[in-house]
Amino acid sequence: MTSSDVVIISLQLFDYCITFDSEVRWVWGRKWGIVRIAFVISRYVPIATFVMYLYYTVKSPLGGIPKPGRYIAVDGTLNTLNAAAADGQNQLQVKSLPL
Repeated sequence: MTSSDVVIISLQLFDYCITFDSEVRWVWGRKWGIVRIAFVISRYVPIATFVMYLYYTVKSPLGGIPKPGRYIAVDGTLNTLNAAAADGQNQLQVKSLPL
């Protein structure tokens, strides 16, 4: 794990901490819809991706990952899902702007 990884993870955790109360107020009480689904995916999939990355980083040099191809496939799928959700969320926000 590099120092830039630590900085990025720290900033992400800081963002979660300072915006959690707003998330509870504005997101948790709403009905499930496309916007809420996109938000939850783009907010919490990076945590799963980070946990997988951390596990792979620790276990891989020790020979503990028996099928790294599976990790790569799952990680790529989660990253693609996260990017699609974030992009969809941005598109919905742009369409809601009064022009």
